[in-house]
Amino acid sequence: MGFCGGVDRAVRLAEEAAPCHSVGAIIHNDGVMRGLAEKGLTVAESLDEVPDGATVVVRSHGEGPAFFEEAAARGLMVVDATCPKVKRIHELVAEAAARGERVVVVGDPLHPEVRATVAWAAPAEVTVVQT
Repeated sequence: MGFCGGVDRAVRLAEEAAPCHSVGAIIHNDGVMRGLAEKGLTVAESLDEVPDGATVVVRSHGEGPAFFEEAAARGLMVVDATCPKVKRIHELVAEAAARGERVVVVGDPLHPEVRATVAWAAPAEVTVVQT
């Protein structure tokens, strides 16, 4: 059936940005990631591994504000491939936190999308519920 719109967009943006880097996989699909590597995508484990001045594609899961701040400080060209629906969740979490509301996120606390979502609530208290 293909990918959802957010994943399809992220893959297309990574292809257009190549040669480029990402921190973590753009999507959870080994075959697609191999194809992106062949087109010039290098996957790093952290932003520290991305050379200054390089292009970095934000994966579909998104990243927290600190990622964008560090990338800007290092002169990285950022292509934000965050899924628009995920980005909307980040906005809602940031707005709720700014109002002083307690934020509850349901998901795996180690998953990149959950980690990014939690980061947008900082410095508010966030509860992650896995089950």
